[in-house]
Amino acid sequence: MATRNDTIAVRKAIKAQDFRAAQNLIENTVDEPGGNWHHRMQKELDEAFAYAKRKAMQALPPKNVMVMENNHQVQITPPNNVLETIAKVAMDPSVPIDRLEALMNLQERFEDREAQKAYSEALAAAKAEIKPVAVNKRNLHTRSSYANLEAIDKEISPILAKHGLSLSFTPAMAQNDGHYGIKCTVRHIAGYSEEHYAEIPIDGGGMKGNKNKTPTQAFGSTMSYGRRYLKCMIVDVATEDDTDGNIPGEPISDEQLKEIQDLLAERKKDVVKFCNYFKVESLKAITTDRFDLALETIRDAK
Repeated sequence: MATRNDTIAVRKAIKAQDFRAAQNLIENTVDEPGGNWHHRMQKELDEAFAYAKRKAMQALPPKNVMVMENNHQVQITPPNNVLETIAKVAMDPSVPIDRLEALMNLQERFEDREAQKAYSEALAAAKAEIKPVAVNKRNLHTRSSYANLEAIDKEISPILAKHGLSLSFTPAMAQNDGHYGIKCTVRHIAGYSEEHYAEIPIDGGGMKGNKNKTPTQAFGSTMSYGRRYLKCMIVDVATEDDTDGNIPGEPISDEQLKEIQDLLAERKKDVVKFCNYFKVESLKAITTDRFDLALETIRDAK
């Protein structure tokens, strides 16, 4: 005889939209003589099934969709054979449940492919707009210049947002000792997303390898590097010397020379050693495109 547990099982299957399982449960459960359990459960199933059909119809994209492309409206037409088949089946009450479920799954796969296509097109368009980022920091340990996270964000974030893309970062489990894992999820407004992962060596040491950071500082520094690394990798960001407003090779002015000399004196730095490190014959040989980098190098020197 049908019990309360049978009713719960049927309603659970209906809620999960597993209509075939719900139908099997109803058919295989014995009702008490003169009872109306079968009638009540079948009515609930039929109503839920009809609602699912209506939702499937509402989820179908229109035959003609207007999208923006290069600031112009362009009309695209989804494949009629897929959409029209689903629509026809959804409106036919005689179609078996399993057939509708199969077609709804087909619709989901179609929507997933369209979302992935939109994501790929948006990412390609964003990459085409992103320009090389000017270096604005100096790594005294490796004697190399780089663009920090803020400079990269300032260049790429508005362009990514313009194309409906966003990046989010979370810590992840690292497989190697002495590393932090970091995961970046790239999302598009159409619903598609991709994940990228990197393991970054823990940045806890100074120029000579001695520890100069607390565990919290090391975590923050490593995550900052990981975010910068992944952002550059995902959108193919290149870096270059900052020559904006300066002519490469133009000597610094007397005022700029005095500013460098004063800063060296204030920080008690040897001029000859600085010139050797900066690979110039003299302070006067520093060019305007490297002036800001020279000041940054002196300030960061220990």
